[in-house]
Amino acid sequence: MNNKTRLLALAIAMIGATSAHAIQVPLFPPQVTATDSSADGVAVEAMFSPLLPIGDGSFSRFDPATGVLKSIVASVAPRTDTNPPKLTQSTLSGPAEGTSSFNVTWKAFGGTIFDRASFATLTASSSVESFASLSRSIQGGDPLGSFFIDNGQAAGESSASYAVAANKTAGSGELVSTVESIRSDLPIFIDHELRYEFAPHAAASFAGDQALDASRFDAGKVKLGTLFTIEIDIFNLALVDRVGLDFDSVELISGTGPKLDSATGFSGVLQQGSSGKFRASFLADSLGLQESLFALRFSDEDIGFESTRYSYTLGLTVAADVYQDTSPPNGVPEPGVLALLGIGLVGLAARRRRTGGRG
Repeated sequence: MNNKTRLLALAIAMIGATSAHAIQVPLFPPQVTATDSSADGVAVEAMFSPLLPIGDGSFSRFDPATGVLKSIVASVAPRTDTNPPKLTQSTLSGPAEGTSSFNVTWKAFGGTIFDRASFATLTASSSVESFASLSRSIQGGDPLGSFFIDNGQAAGESSASYAVAANKTAGSGELVSTVESIRSDLPIFIDHELRYEFAPHAAASFAGDQALDASRFDAGKVKLGTLFTIEIDIFNLALVDRVGLDFDSVELISGTGPKLDSATGFSGVLQQGSSGKFRASFLADSLGLQESLFALRFSDEDIGFESTRYSYTLGLTVAADVYQDTSPPNGVPEPGVLALLGIGLVGLAARRRRTGGRG
């Protein structure tokens, strides 16, 4: 690829292949009480109320115009970089066995990412300072991904809720009378992040140094009833982490001229910054100046979420001047040849007469 092509491709390509949105939710629960007094130890939840709740406008869905979405990474983690918070649990009454957990439920655009997922666990009369981080990767083909892709329809609910779930028993043969108090010494800040990992779209072109979506091939003079073949370069101008290009089909759009007989595109995927051959054979089946417009269909390679892949059309015009072959069949001379032969025979006869007269 020459420098001009490379510079153009770099100019077309988008820089970066990730888009991240992060929301920090502050919680300040000075004390939360969760009571579990059931004999079977069924968990009881006590909710935290966030000071700045996540709402429908907190995050943005992925715009397919940006590129092909490869994966969605969602993460939740309490902020611990400065003055890490500490949760302390105490038993107010009764013998406590089992654990309590600090949970999160996060919905984005109507899809549930985490449902009562725990990122801190406390045993009886214990404290926790090291909170776990939660992460989920949503790949192409996962139905959950459809909630995150902007398809022009209204998005569903976005929200997050937090709870301490006490799941205690008093031990075998003992009455259960356990009240758990969970106290935070400092405010807790919860970071929620959505990261879209994508590859910018391909860039189909007839030229290696510019975006060209139309081309013309003139086959010149072609004898009626014969086939002629063309071969044209197709370029994927994209660079910098863009997707490859797939060849899909070719179809007649307009015209009665050269009739498509067969066609083959490049095999496999045309990777970014490379070129491949499109080959096709046409039948000259009508006399005169003929012209047909064909649509060459391409699409982004089969990666990521299908709904974010784009299709592309390049217009190829094929022209030919089709003539009739007037050569007589079976070697019979044309009229002009017969006329010349007759003139020659007349001259030979006259020469013989002159020669006979002198004798």
